[in-house]
Amino acid sequence: MTSIITDFFNTIKSIITIIVFHPIRNRYKFRYGIKDVVYILASGLSLKNDICNHIQLLKEKELLVMNQFVFSDFFLLLKPAFYVLADPIYWNDNISEKERDIALKVVHGLRSCVNWNMILFVPIFALKSERVKMMKENSHIKVMGYSSLSLNGFRHCRNYWYKKNVGMPSPQTVLNAAIYLALNSGFKEINVLGADHTFIKQLSVGYDGLIYNEDDHFYDKQKAKKVAIVDGGDKDWTIERWLLCVAKMFRSHYLLKDYANHLHAKIYNLTSDTLLDVYERRRIEDSF
Repeated sequence: MTSIITDFFNTIKSIITIIVFHPIRNRYKFRYGIKDVVYILASGLSLKNDICNHIQLLKEKELLVMNQFVFSDFFLLLKPAFYVLADPIYWNDNISEKERDIALKVVHGLRSCVNWNMILFVPIFALKSERVKMMKENSHIKVMGYSSLSLNGFRHCRNYWYKKNVGMPSPQTVLNAAIYLALNSGFKEINVLGADHTFIKQLSVGYDGLIYNEDDHFYDKQKAKKVAIVDGGDKDWTIERWLLCVAKMFRSHYLLKDYANHLHAKIYNLTSDTLLDVYERRRIEDSF
């Protein structure tokens, strides 16, 4: 009974969200069978070791990457067909100096380096931003807008909305958005690498009472330092609030798995060091 009541209220909430916020135009449409198999390369530390012996095989596959993958030496080597951006730093102006520097490096990297056909996914509301317009100056990059509204509710309702790209399971991380977009691109087999999700192991509380985390990525040139998790102002995170967001992220993966079942698609987690237990596990060598 509790589940039915929860689904009812989530459905009503999602309907209101759609009415108030959903843009009608420019949204990415569900596509049937671009190709059967795609490899999603996330940013976890494990990625480098997991793929280093399989570069030649991966070069022959459809690849979807995200965020600062352009900083990696693998970017020009693998020439991914799909790139996903979800973090607001890539189009918002109200960001820190460090975030602005990262965003501009990504923008300039994509604009100058891509000499193959690539689809760049950004949220619909970011399509008119100056930084996205700069990336569109590269004729090899086709920019597609997706609806990043977080929708939940009764199964048949949410899966209908997801397929129409009205919204998606909460895009708590860019990987959530990437898996959703791979499903809506018609892929029937999705292989995920670099989905470590081991950041819980790296949490600590400083003597200043702030939550600290090591935000390591496979493309980092040196080990990341522990930094405080803050909202850019006086509003600091608590461990409870942070873990609730982590739980929401994992919940989103369960909704994506259910959506994949609805589409008769399969998601595999190939990551060697991972806390993501939602998807069926297998080794990368068994995926070729």
